[in-house]
Amino acid sequence: MAKPRRVLVTLESRATFGYSVNVIKRAMADPALEVQTLLTGMHLMPELGNSQSMLHRAQIPISATVPLTPGTGRAGWPQAMGHAISGFAEAYDRLDPEIVLFDEPTAGLDPITADEIDSLIASLKEERKMTSIVVTHDIHAVRFYSDRVVMLREGNIAMDGTFEEFEKSKDKFIVQFLKTAA
Repeated sequence: MAKPRRVLVTLESRATFGYSVNVIKRAMADPALEVQTLLTGMHLMPELGNSQSMLHRAQIPISATVPLTPGTGRAGWPQAMGHAISGFAEAYDRLDPEIVLFDEPTAGLDPITADEIDSLIASLKEERKMTSIVVTHDIHAVRFYSDRVVMLREGNIAMDGTFEEFEKSKDKFIVQFLKTAA
């Protein structure tokens, strides 16, 4: 039997937490995958709830954590993001995943912080030759770091191809999505 592939699931967004837990449980049931979890940012802020205990109750082990603890106001965010990105790099070095799943990594973030996260994802791809699966509605991010775009509509694949093919699509749903997202 082949060695399981190391998959790292990052938990960033509180909005998609329940969905992410379901994805992790399904992946853990697949013997071809060795699933690791990286709990980040808001999940480690006690005032927003205790995601660690929710994962524990769901019997999902936490492989690594990267806190995001900004100082007061906007001025504290750049330093916090610098620490967080450094923490991501250390976690990726230690866990050495082959595939990373990001579920809405920039949801609710300001454009500057979102750009920093997008740059991190792009650097993982380029420098570490990691495969990243990114679930996102951020069309600008998709343009920035994707080699392949798979768009779902009502649970079915509406499109699978390059970003250039995505932009040239004549499918009414995709055309409307691109027009609205621009």
